[in-house]
Amino acid sequence: MDPGPVTGLLGPEADSPSFRAACRTLVDGSRRPDFVNDLAEDLREGWLGISAQALRRFAVTVEDLVPGREPPGLRDRVDHEVAAHMDLETARELPAQTTAPGRTLLTAVVDIELLTAKAVLARGPRLLSGPASPSPVGALRVLMGARRKARASH
Repeated sequence: MDPGPVTGLLGPEADSPSFRAACRTLVDGSRRPDFVNDLAEDLREGWLGISAQALRRFAVTVEDLVPGREPPGLRDRVDHEVAAHMDLETARELPAQTTAPGRTLLTAVVDIELLTAKAVLARGPRLLSGPASPSPVGALRVLMGARRKARASH
């Protein structure tokens, strides 16, 4: 993975394969459930971010993807994508490998991504009606905790 500007600022000075792997886990783990979370919006715009092959694999047709319907295969698809997202647990190693100022920020990013994954999983087929969001209270708790840590380190 090519470390982008933010990764370059937060990462260790020396090239670190474990840091690059944790970054890739964070990026991939964040992107996959996004495809199913954006399902309602994508369908309204006439675009489907799920391949025909993936739909067949989960016994779902494009015709099944209508708000109000809850095709069983869609639940399986959401579970599959969120399970991949839960690999984000391994991205928890990332903050420990960053420079001190970036640790708190990356910890909060990973925690909010995990909250979002849990919300997507809970919403399941109802994603056809609209996206899931992390609990505002949970997200606020993460952000306030990060703020406290950042202030305490100064």
